[in-house]
Amino acid sequence: MQGAGTIDNPYIITTPLELDSMRNNLSASYALGNDIDMSSWGNWTPISYYDNVTWKNGFTGNFNGQGYKIKNLTINKSTGMYLGLFGQFFYGIIQNVGLESVTVNGSNCRFASALIGYTYQATIKNCYVKGGSITSQDESGGLIGKALETDIQDSYANINISLNTAYYGGGFLGTADSLTTVRNCYSSGSVDYTQSSPWDGISGFVGFVRNNTDVFFYDCYWDTQNSGQPSTAKISSPPSTLVTGLTGKTTVEMKTQTTYTGWDFNSVWLINSDYPTLRVFGVPIVAKKETVTVNSYSTQLQTNLSKTYKSTKQLQSYLVPIKTPTQRNTVTLRSVSTYLSHLDTYAEKFSRTVRSGTANVTSFISPTGSFVNRESKTVRNLIAHINPFESDISVLVPINVFTPNAYVAIVENSSRAFKMEDMSNVSYIVNPSHVEVKK
Repeated sequence: MQGAGTIDNPYIITTPLELDSMRNNLSASYALGNDIDMSSWGNWTPISYYDNVTWKNGFTGNFNGQGYKIKNLTINKSTGMYLGLFGQFFYGIIQNVGLESVTVNGSNCRFASALIGYTYQATIKNCYVKGGSITSQDESGGLIGKALETDIQDSYANINISLNTAYYGGGFLGTADSLTTVRNCYSSGSVDYTQSSPWDGISGFVGFVRNNTDVFFYDCYWDTQNSGQPSTAKISSPPSTLVTGLTGKTTVEMKTQTTYTGWDFNSVWLINSDYPTLRVFGVPIVAKKETVTVNSYSTQLQTNLSKTYKSTKQLQSYLVPIKTPTQRNTVTLRSVSTYLSHLDTYAEKFSRTVRSGTANVTSFISPTGSFVNRESKTVRNLIAHINPFESDISVLVPINVFTPNAYVAIVENSSRAFKMEDMSNVSYIVNPSHVEVKK
């Protein structure tokens, strides 16, 4: 076990066995190092438990849960008293301890609870129990059985209590004895009294309050609906005096932050549409039930039929896909100017008769060629130009009679430039070349 057992360097508890070993040194300081699941441990014997035969001294050290939890603690005792994680706890401080799913079966035992059976001159703060059940006799409560000269603050109990004697008990605290102060605490579990109490102790929060001179409650609450106990506790002496500082609320009010007057919801408490929880244990995972209405829209199914002619006739059907109304299509329109140059065609035919020979004329047509050139001017507009279609038809005359002497008479390489107005200042340059063969 790590640590030295001092307040500044406590023993660190990480397993059920180490938790049980605290009974071997009742004056040391301890702290939890992680959550501990006690489901495999079996029947837990409370630390400083009294079996009515051999007396046990109370635990006088300190215990800091550090925001960790002890789960599935089970206590089964048929005799004795002081039931809980600690049977008796004196002088020290218990803080930041969470207990979940606790079962205490002590139908013949007194001073029973989930955390402490009996505490004297101690401080308990930032602690809670949630889930489970406690069955016992009188002076039993959800978190603490009996508190004498003890300060209890910022804690809560949500566990079912069943009391089987004609005395008293409560959902949070069984007995608040002299010089005890309870501040900013609440209970929300059910409280079942199997018999009526002659001490006027039937209530949802605390069963017995010693007096109204040195026992004080400040801003404490209990759930009147869930507990089944709408009555306010009374001071036992005289029994007709109501306890002040302790208020019963409906379940809805218990889950509303404005109910808890004077509570610190910035650094200590947290509430989110449920009973308040302690921030030191983190944000609880709360499953919320919501009804969500979803409207689905679908455009009508459209079919376009078109008849196209190709080399063979065929009928093609095009199906427009269904589009949801959440689809957004953005179209950008751009203007493109296209200019078509003139189609220039010229034909030349040279036919000469040499002496008396007969000449056959063969005509050749050169292929037609064109190209598209994309040009960008200084202005940022795109202009497409199509060069002129040009074709030449030349008639070549073969000489069948004799082979003439021929020479190149003219080689022309003229250039001609012209400019067309109102055509975005587009200029053309024509540069044809001709070769003429003469006899």
